[in-house]
Amino acid sequence: MFNGHFNTELYKEYGRWLCYITDIFMPICDSETGDFRTMPFSGPVTDQPYMTMQIIRLVQMNYRKHLDEKMKKIRPSGGNRPKAGRI
Repeated sequence: MFNGHFNTELYKEYGRWLCYITDIFMPICDSETGDFRTMPFSGPVTDQPYMTMQIIRLVQMNYRKHLDEKMKKIRPSGGNRPKAGRI
């Protein structure tokens, strides 16, 4: 879902949850960290609907896993990094 690729199996299995991803999580999410920029509904975090927050926290966890996997792919391997203190 976070890669932007259409996957029929994904939509069949998670179709009922897509509104939480596309309509609630993505608009309030910081795309670099997965942190919430705002709450989905007006008011503080304690006034947010419990089940909605549980679902979007689960989405957030999976989004952060996606970001971590993406970063691992673009990080150079450990052998190419210069050692500290050497010129």
